[in-house]
Amino acid sequence: TSLGAIVGGTYTYPVTHEGDIYLLYRTGARHFHDREELQYPSHEFATIARSTDGGETWTDRWAPEGDGPVIDMFGFVEASDEDWIQTVDAYINDMSCWRDRLHVTMYLAYGEEHDGRRGYVIHAAWDLAADTWVTPEGEEIGEVLTWDGIRDTDAVVFTDYSLSKTKHAYDPTSDTIHITWMYRPNSLDGPDDHTFGMAEV
Repeated sequence: TSLGAIVGGTYTYPVTHEGDIYLLYRTGARHFHDREELQYPSHEFATIARSTDGGETWTDRWAPEGDGPVIDMFGFVEASDEDWIQTVDAYINDMSCWRDRLHVTMYLAYGEEHDGRRGYVIHAAWDLAADTWVTPEGEEIGEVLTWDGIRDTDAVVFTDYSLSKTKHAYDPTSDTIHITWMYRPNSLDGPDDHTFGMAEV
């Protein structure tokens, strides 16, 4: 089934909820590093397409404001070796659905070059009833997940460099989200000695 007029992209993650299909993905294929040129859809954004008829037709983002991204991580992060570094986009690695929320785990790419620095484990959820993003503790973030909106919240789970393979799992018996990742401690260009990290929220 074609997405029709919905813009294509990469890093696709489908889930189902009450008969509907939700497809999260990064939009477009072009990269932009100038905020004045950056516009949706491009590779720096992510959105969610929804199908209510088994994939026959799709809507790009079902929130009241209509089309547009649900993730826009352009911003600036504080780094140990520089005052501030520009974030470029989010590497979304996982999405699942429970308790009427779409849970998403990701890390950031930032710096002057695409696929350069990576860091910061982030976990947030789209609340299907409230049409908004929320942190693991339930604090409302807004309709678009941005770095400025989450930087001082518990949605930021980990802050080290060189991350990959961020995943999460939910344990209903303890109502706990387990988040895992691989990283190189305090290293951007050092040996490829990845370390396993884990957090519970």
